[in-house]
This record gives sequence, structure tokens and C-alpha cells, in this order.
Amino acid sequence: MDKIQDWKVYQDEAKPVVELMKSINAGYNKAYEYDRDKFDKHEPHIEGSCHRLTESHLSRISPIEKGGHQYWGDNLDIIQKHVLYHIISQVKNNRSDIQEFFRNRESNKDEHFNPAFRNLTNAWRDEFALNYPFRESEKERTQTAEWRIIQMYYSVYKSVSAIMHSKFEDIRKGGKGTHNSVFAKHRTECMDKLQSKLYVFPFMYFPVDSNPGSESAFSWEVPYPIKDEIHNQKQKQNKYAQNALKDIYQASQESEYLQKNTFFTFYDLLKRLREWAQYQQGGIFNRLYGKTHIKALDHALRLISYTALAIAEVALICAFGFNNFNKVYDEFRKSCREGESYSLRLISERFKIYSAAFHPSEFNLSNSGR
Repeated sequence: MDKIQDWKVYQDEAKPVVELMKSINAGYNKAYEYDRDKFDKHEPHIEGSCHRLTESHLSRISPIEKGGHQYWGDNLDIIQKHVLYHIISQVKNNRSDIQEFFRNRESNKDEHFNPAFRNLTNAWRDEFALNYPFRESEKERTQTAEWRIIQMYYSVYKSVSAIMHSKFEDIRKGGKGTHNSVFAKHRTECMDKLQSKLYVFPFMYFPVDSNPGSESAFSWEVPYPIKDEIHNQKQKQNKYAQNALKDIYQASQESEYLQKNTFFTFYDLLKRLREWAQYQQGGIFNRLYGKTHIKALDHALRLISYTALAIAEVALICAFGFNNFNKVYDEFRKSCREGESYSLRLISERFKIYSAAFHPSEFNLSNSGR
């Protein structure tokens, strides 16, 4: 492919995808950071975890804007902490409802345990592959941009599978063996039931008129410490998130490949994005033009994967108890230290926070199901 043709293919095929990544980065900024500076003096309300989520971790940050693109730079770790803080807060506030949801599972706990954690530990490896090499630049990782998108997707898909296996014997709607059927059942049987108690931005319904599932859209909560008497902040924060979801949806429609589909939720969009990366014309990303494109793509993919993993991890803590989660993590940790220790990096940081946030008396075996 000559350079002129290569540039045209990149502009037509790849640039809309990079623009989508840009809108996702911007969406995280709107959903998690807007108005945070007005309230960040309040103390964190995750008991026992303040030493892991300090005031500096909870203070407002902003992505870097350059050339019309947003990426996180050194703030990527902090926005991830903000996401994790919100997920843990919601789970702690809704612990009884989430535990009751998983307690009413189709078989006994032991039969659900292995397939659930098999999917979760596989997702940990996908997240590692997406983020590796940790110490190299975004350019180094995005040399295989198509595979980075695929790795992101499978970390998300296996996270969903882990949640589904925690409750259901057959995770597919109607027993059909497709990813679409998994997401369809997950949407009606998990997302519609738990809503913002477990699921956080951007893993929500798209609130657009063309989405037949938009009537099931659930609201966004305030993602930082706030006093209860500030009543209107939830409405304002929800508007920020809903507008960000609309922007992401509209950005997806700029891709000729993606615009042919109806996306109920962000999960559905990622599935179609993976198909584009896996089956469209090879060489689209042979030249990933521009540093800001590279950074926007790399940071968005890593942030998406991190969010999906955190949702699944706290779900399995509720479903099986923290002690069981700890045992699986300990086995994974030992295998990493005997082999590739870098693959422990991200989950080990989250595990430290889970250990501080989830007290065994609340998140133990007897309280998490039959």
C-alpha cells in the first residue's frame, strides 16, 4: 500500500476510532472530575481505606489537551483511583442488595466458583497484556494497536463472564453461544437489576433516541465524597455523565463500520469495536499518526479495561466473600512471582485497596450466599 493510499485508509478507518477514544477520555473527565474541586475537602467515606486513597488521590485532575485530543499522561493512575473509589463506595453503600442478588444463584456456590474465577484471572492476564510493557512509552504499546483493542475487549468480556458465572449456570440468553447473547442476558439480568449499585460510567446504557434500550438507562451517582444535604449535585452529575455517553455514542457513529449497529450499552459498542480491529483491513495502524492520537488511544483502552476489571472484582467479592477472593488472588500472586511478576502489578494495587475497604465481617463467606 503506497503512502497516499495508506493515509486515506487511516483517515477513513482509523481516525474515527481514535476520535472515539478521545471522546471516552473526555467522558471520564466529565463524569468523574466535573465539580470535584468544589467538594474534595470532604473526608473519604470508605472506612479503613483512607491511607490508600489520600486527599491528593481524590482531588480534581484534568486530562491533557493537545491538538484537540485529550489524554491523561501521569494522571492516568489518579483517574483510575477515582474510578475505583467510586466503585467501592457504591458497593459498600449497597452491600446487602448486591449480596442478596448473588445469593439467589442457580446452583450452589461451589459450582459457580471455578468458572467465575477462571474468567476473572484470565481477564487479569488480558489486562496485563494490554498494559505491557509498563515502563515503555505509549508508542511502544500502540505498535500493535489492533491487538491492544482486542486485549482490552477480552479483558472486559471475561469480566462480564465472571459476573455472570457467579449467578447463572448458562450465561447466554436462550443458550445461544455468541458474545451478543452473553451481553443481552447480562443487560437484562444484571445491569437492569443492579444498575448504579454496581455499574459505573461508561458501562451504562446510551441515552439516545435511536437506542431501543434507552428507557432502561439508569442514573449516575456523585463519584466523590459529598455531604448528604447537597441535594442537587446528583442531578447535575447525572447530566454530566449522560451528556458524555451521548458524545461517545455520536463519536462512534463517525465510523462507517460502527454506525451500522445499534448499541444498547457501552459493552455492546466495545464488542463491535473488537470486530473492527480483528477483521478489517490489515495495516490500518501501520502508521499511527501523531503523538496525541497514540496517547489518546493507549490511555482510553487502559482506562476502560481497569474500570471493567474493578466492577467484576467487587462483584465477586460480594458473591463469594473476601476470604475466597483473597485465596484466588494469593494463588495468582504466587504464580506471578514464580514466572512473570509484572503481570501482578495492576491487580496487586487494587487488592491493597480492597483489603483496606472490605472488612471480613461484612464481606465474608456466610454473608455472601449459599
